Amino acid sequence: MHTSPSGRNPRSSVRSRVRLARRAAAVASPVLAAAAVAALVPAAEASAADGVRQCRSFMYVTNSADDTVSAVDTATGRVVDTVAVGADPRGVTSAPDGRRVYVANRGGDSVSVLDTRTNTVVDTVPVGEFPTEGAVLPNGRRLYVTNAADGSVSVVDTRTNTVVDTITTGLGTLPQGVAASPDGRRVYVADGADDTVSVISTATNTVTAVVQGVNGAEDLLVSPDGRRVYVTAPGDDSVVVIDARRLVVRDTVPLGLNPDDLALSPKGGKLYVSLDAADSADPGRVAVIDTWRARVETVITAGIGVNPEDIAFTADGSRVYLANAGSDSLSVISPYRDRVTSVITNGVGSEPHGLTDGGVRVCRR
Repeated sequence: MHTSPSGRNPRSSVRSRVRLARRAAAVASPVLAAAAVAALVPAAEASAADGVRQCRSFMYVTNSADDTVSAVDTATGRVVDTVAVGADPRGVTSAPDGRRVYVANRGGDSVSVLDTRTNTVVDTVPVGEFPTEGAVLPNGRRLYVTNAADGSVSVVDTRTNTVVDTITTGLGTLPQGVAASPDGRRVYVADGADDTVSVISTATNTVTAVVQGVNGAEDLLVSPDGRRVYVTAPGDDSVVVIDARRLVVRDTVPLGLNPDDLALSPKGGKLYVSLDAADSADPGRVAVIDTWRARVETVITAGIGVNPEDIAFTADGSRVYLANAGSDSLSVISPYRDRVTSVITNGVGSEPHGLTDGGVRVCRR
């Protein structure tokens, strides 16, 4: 709500002035009363509109086959903008304040930096070979990018858009998924070639621990309280739950199909996992896991496209988006009913792959 410098709501202030003007002028004549009110009403409208921030929620989608990013207005489900980025864009993540979106261009060994207020690329940051995913710290000051082909993680200063450190020691040979802890002290990296999850201290940018036994570790995320790390393990068709305090595997949830990406509900009670059947005759699925019981609650099939990749909640938590790379579409899931409510095809690029986890809330004046 827009307020005046004094802290008062301008609409309320003008309404009070209108009431006072009506009472004062009515003493003289009804004509003067009407004139006084008419003179103040346009001022009320102007004052209320002046400088008001308008906020909208978007989902940014990387289209790996045509080197673009689509911006989807989640209120309408419409693609409102398409932005050219680097070659073969994959992972996409956003700054906590929603002003920047970072795109890992796997084919261009770079990260494109998008200004969400204008949907334009404002910078390009050279990183390692085959950058796959990125994670921004909660304070917004650092971006950690996994480089799958050279076994490294690039640390980017988001204020200068420059690489300030490169982590190689202690990592596996094929780092892919990456996520930051809620307190910003740790970054977790999944490595499918070595079946590990590496733990990076953000204070020193060094690997301080390695969790073994996550078969084909690919993507991961951290629970809102920071106590659990959920990792897709396509090597044995499961999701592995790591105890973040003890850094040991706590649970394994079998899925029966190749898991790809994860999305966690805002309160952490439900985990959505995209399952790729890798067969055009057999579209993918989405498994819904009860995180408290560590078991599959339901599996969504209707409305899921071919070769589902990333899955992500919208900014308000009311919808779940799924990128279907094999059918050039986005499935929109209701987390309240656990079913697909719509499928977006118009305006979606070729082979949609990455999604901004949690969506992006963009405010403009």
